Formats: sequence, C-alpha cells, structure tokens
Amino acid sequence: MDLVAQCSNHRFQGPVIRRALGSGNERRSVEQGTDDAVTAHRLSQRLGPDGIAGVTAAYRSGETAFAIAKRFGISRQSVNIIATDAGLPRKVPRTTTWQRDEIVRLYQSGLSQQAVAAKLCFSQTTVHLILKRRGISARPNL
Repeated sequence: MDLVAQCSNHRFQGPVIRRALGSGNERRSVEQGTDDAVTAHRLSQRLGPDGIAGVTAAYRSGETAFAIAKRFGISRQSVNIIATDAGLPRKVPRTTTWQRDEIVRLYQSGLSQQAVAAKLCFSQTTVHLILKRRGISARPNL
C-alpha cells in the first residue's frame, strides 16, 4: 500500500491513495502529506506570506481564532492549521467574566444570539452556551 502511495508522481496523491486502499491511518502529521498539508498549501497560496505572518502574529498576541478568521476571511480551522504549522501551542479559548456579562447584557437588551456573537466576535454556539450556563432561556425565533 505505502509503496503505491510513495510511487505516485503527484505530491498530494499519496494520502488519497492510502485512503482509497484503506490503510486505516487517515490522520497523519502535516509533514507526511495529509489533507492538512493540502489545506496549508492552499492557504499559503491564498493568503500569501504576509497573510500567513499576520494570522500567526494575531494568534501569538492572544486574539481569538474566531476573530482572526473573520478578519482574514478564513475558517477557524484554517487559523488553527496555520498556528500549528508555525509551531504555536493550541489555545483553549476562554471568555473573561466581563465578556460573559456583556453577552448577557446585550442579549437581555434585545439583541439576538447571532447579533451578540457578531458584535463580540464569538460564535453563536459560545453565546448560546454562556446564556444557558447563566440560566437564561433562548427567546423563540420569530
């Protein structure tokens, strides 16, 4: 199986062949040429070196992956792939007490969960979970 994948004359065909043959090891590191490598390659073409450096700098400075993704027009997963390629440790996003209070305040002022999420650069899921943990039930969609 690996011999067929190694003999492919296209750089990204190896993982495709391995998956088709069912090697069972679909999740490998970026250096071994998986879908993450393809994604990283596409991102570097799309964003260019300055864009990749900008995403990396924003990630290092502590900006959330959601906010970075929104600013650069990419997905949160793409932000994480770029950060991993740069050797940065994976962050567990945390909201501050002020941010949680602000989510509650904005929601209770009449904004929808989606509007609150957009205003504070969080996902709607984060807003929903914070409201749920605070015991605030969701308003029905009209």
